[in-house]
Amino acid sequence: MGPGTGLGAAVLIPPADRLLIQTTEAGHVGFGPCEPDDGLPWSALMAAEGRLTAETLLSGPGLVRLVRAIATTRGAAVGWSSPPEVLEGARSNPVAREAVRQFARLLGRFAGDMALVFSATGGVFLAGGIAPRIVDVLRGEPFGHAFEDKAPFREAMRAISRAVILHPEPAIDGLAALLADEDRFLFPVHDWRA
Repeated sequence: MGPGTGLGAAVLIPPADRLLIQTTEAGHVGFGPCEPDDGLPWSALMAAEGRLTAETLLSGPGLVRLVRAIATTRGAAVGWSSPPEVLEGARSNPVAREAVRQFARLLGRFAGDMALVFSATGGVFLAGGIAPRIVDVLRGEPFGHAFEDKAPFREAMRAISRAVILHPEPAIDGLAALLADEDRFLFPVHDWRA
């Protein structure tokens, strides 16, 4: 999955000796609180979009929404207008740092949910424009705890590997792999070669 300008998610399923690439619209599933008090102003976040989806928060624009909502509830100045500004601000500003921490926690929750849905025993891989920039935060407790907090499946969730793709253009290498061995890959929705 890749949080960036949006939130993309796909699954690679290995039936026999081929690989099925299952694209999804997972970023558009409903999203909301799962804990009685997680410190986020959910009503303010929902008011911004009307319908709260995973992509509403787990994307570049979502990171900006998060920091603005947190700043507003704390009576702090809202000075961030882009994801790079928030990420840079997280180095020294406690509100921006909290927004990035919450982003990582929510991403962990979503990634864990997707791992459960698709039985991701082969691992979960994070790509996109944000994950490579917050690797240190993703290694921390907020992401890991939220990813694993799936009772009664906590032990199974701990066993699922998680990685951040640091390659600057993974899509190019992926497309090259598809072209190099096109008969190995299956696409359920359409034939991309047409």
